Amino acid sequence: MDAGSDGMGAVPTSFWRSADAAERLARLDRPGFAAEFLRRNADYRRDYRRTARAIAAGRLTAEDGGGALARRWGCLCAPDPDAPTGSGHVLWLANASPETLMLDAAPPAAGAPPPLDLEGIDGILADLRHDGRRHLALQDRAGDIHIALLAHDALHRPAAVLPIDEALELRIDALRRLARLARGGGAPPPPPPPTPPHPPPPNKNNNYQQHQQSRGRARAPPTPP
Repeated sequence: MDAGSDGMGAVPTSFWRSADAAERLARLDRPGFAAEFLRRNADYRRDYRRTARAIAAGRLTAEDGGGALARRWGCLCAPDPDAPTGSGHVLWLANASPETLMLDAAPPAAGAPPPLDLEGIDGILADLRHDGRRHLALQDRAGDIHIALLAHDALHRPAAVLPIDEALELRIDALRRLARLARGGGAPPPPPPPTPPHPPPPNKNNNYQQHQQSRGRARAPPTPP
């Protein structure tokens, strides 16, 4: 954690306006975009610098200081505000990220659901522990999947916890994508673009009749008054 200079938390213009930053921002999903807003927040930048100086001075340990900073801002690991756009991976607390998928151990009444084998899933972007719980980020073509494991055996008997609120559809979408990953797939490829309709072939008979009609109208004598 770099203490840097406190200043007024000013954000370099290049954070938003450079072509490279714009291209990286366009590739981010919602949690990644939220992380970029956090890194550009002036209050967060000042908080990050103060915490870094306290750690450097020995008033805080890196674990305690960095952990407290991250929790104040709703994430598991405080991102460096001066890192390049889109670098690293920020895992959010479940109560701060509505699309985080929460997995618990299935109750006995649910039978024996198949275990979730992480060894068969490519692209584990992050694997952290916070407050005794494991948090994962899995890469998916349709957007990274963030998972909070509520029990130590949640991967062995996985059951999704889906609160019925305004974020329900986001969690259901994450659950569907996780199921595809577990089956060895990913996001389905986008449908091909629609084929433009072809114009009908010319009708030679119709063209000939129209030509004859136009000639007849051109040669018709004027109607007497």
